[in-house]
Amino acid sequence: MDISSNAGGAGSFSFDDSSSPALPSTGRGRVRSADFGLPERTGLMDLARNTIESLRLGELAGETGVRVIGASDGFDSANPQSSLLLPVLGSMNEAFITQLRSKVKRGMDDAFRRGDNIQPPGVGYRLVDVKDAGGNLVITHKRTIEKRAEIDPEAAAWIVRGAEMIAREGNSPIEVARLFNEQKVGGRQTWSDNMIRKLYSRERLVGREVFRTT
Repeated sequence: MDISSNAGGAGSFSFDDSSSPALPSTGRGRVRSADFGLPERTGLMDLARNTIESLRLGELAGETGVRVIGASDGFDSANPQSSLLLPVLGSMNEAFITQLRSKVKRGMDDAFRRGDNIQPPGVGYRLVDVKDAGGNLVITHKRTIEKRAEIDPEAAAWIVRGAEMIAREGNSPIEVARLFNEQKVGGRQTWSDNMIRKLYSRERLVGREVFRTT
């Protein structure tokens, strides 16, 4: 069985099932991975995220007799030099992912400082469209409608009621959870005592937004 580039999908992997008992025969010989519900892959990076995973992939290919060809990075497990290329590609993939993760983190931190919505507002709040002075919707640089978080009056009333039950009436969080489930607060019926504790420990309930707590 070969995993190789297929003209039917640019840069994708396909399987040759003509000699493999592991795959059901299609009568066509060469089939795309999508025919078996498998994800399309373009290179070794899609199969291995770091050096260790790359080496394990090479061992697996050798043990099973499966030929792996990367359409975008030129990797071919049938090449005698493939064992030398695996750690090199693995290190490059790992470095790329590390840099990408850093960029995403920096981008999210910058967006948080700008006041952008980078996470769900949580129970008690809702997202609404932002409009300019003329009543027109504000469009972001990504061509989407800008949103802002505001208090959801209905959910907020239940949150206040739950706080009163705990602070003034001496009820336990599990009793508040039962009430919230009965009333479908926040559109859910999965409230538990632990979720109630987390809800009332959120700093956003007192108007302070926190991101990346440790």
